[in-house]
This record gives sequence, C-alpha cells and structure tokens, in this order.
Amino acid sequence: MSADDRLYLITGATGHVGRLVASELRQNRRRVRLLTRSGSRRSPATGNGVELARIESDHGDGVDKPGLYRALEGVAAAFLVCGETPARPQFEMSFIDAAATRRVRVVKLSALGAGPDAPTFLRWHHLAEEHLLHTGKDWTVLRANSLMDNLLRNDRHPIAAGRWRSTLGAAQVSFIAGTDVAAAAAVMLTDDCGAHADTIHELTGPQALTAQDVANLAAETARPPGGGYRHAPR
Repeated sequence: MSADDRLYLITGATGHVGRLVASELRQNRRRVRLLTRSGSRRSPATGNGVELARIESDHGDGVDKPGLYRALEGVAAAFLVCGETPARPQFEMSFIDAAATRRVRVVKLSALGAGPDAPTFLRWHHLAEEHLLHTGKDWTVLRANSLMDNLLRNDRHPIAAGRWRSTLGAAQVSFIAGTDVAAAAAVMLTDDCGAHADTIHELTGPQALTAQDVANLAAETARPPGGGYRHAPR
C-alpha cells in the first residue's frame, strides 16, 4: 500500500483541532475518515478523499464500542482528541482498547502538565497516556500548551470591546496556534518509519507571553475602540 492509499481516522472531527488535523492531512493528499457522533449538530463535508464514520451517542454502556471497531477498520493511524467533559476518560480508554485490537497506531492530543497530581482535566489526560503505555502498541502523545485560538475565541467579546480580563496575573504562557498542533499531529500520524513511536512530545509556542503581552498583541492586530487594549486582572 502506498503512502497516499493509507487511511487516517480523526476523532473530534467537528471540533477545532480535529478539523485542523483533517485539513492538514488532506493538503498532503492523505485519505481521511472523520469520526462523529450520531445527533451531532455539525456534519463535516465528505468526498475528495474524506469519508465519515458515526458512533451512537446514546449507547447503553456509555461508549459505542462496536462502532469504534468499525470506524478503525483499515486505518493506519488515528488521532485521538476529545472535549473536556466527564465522559472523556471512558471514551478515550475504550478508543485506545479498540485501536489496540485493530493494531492501529494512536496519536493522542494531551496537554502540557498532564500528571497524576494535576488538576482534574490534566489527570484525565494522564490516565489516557498511562493506558496507551500499557497497550504494548505504537503510540505518540502530543502535550500541547494552551491554544491561542481558544483564548481569542472564548474572549472575543471583551477583546473586541478593548477590555480583556484574565486570571494569568504575571505568569508567562507559551501559547501555541492550533495550526501548529495540527501540523505536528499530521507528521506523527504519517510517521511510517516509527521515528516518533512511544514518544511524548511537548508542544509550545515560540515565546512565553504575559497577559499584558497578549493584550498588546491584540491591540496591534484588532485595533479596538479607543485605539488600545488594557489588561484588567481579575
């Protein structure tokens, strides 16, 4: 099978990062299968090397395991990303088990700071990482720092008004762009030589920024009313 014939499964296909990863793969002429849940309000476009697989949202035991097995059939590697909900640990564990049964490599999007003693959502990432480790199959973990995309999207209204409040204080964060995460994920997914197998990569932006730095950058690009931004600590 040639590289162009290999099929890659993307979870979270209606989410921000999932869409970016699928787009990155298609730009490189890779075949993509998008995993969505039944009843999803968004329906990704298919055709031109993109196909769709659906799993049931209201499955009796919480996860549509037969649907996962079907979605993983014929797949070379899978990108695992899931929203920050209480259902995530169960879904990720089930997905990892199904991928191991199908002998599919998993590239999991995790978060910088994941660990057993971290806050709740970071502990969830740690649980999935440990589960991957014990499958005995090839895997790669991408621990990404906070996405600048999320900050700009979630705080778009105060940013547009020229007054942005944050809880960062004087802390510095090396925010990363979602497109950079997607580019890294595409490289890991198409790693046919195993150069990144059983490896954890930490992904950050090129520069650590304070909240005031972010406010200044927003002022340069968005030009809010009054001509500038003022960072107002919460």
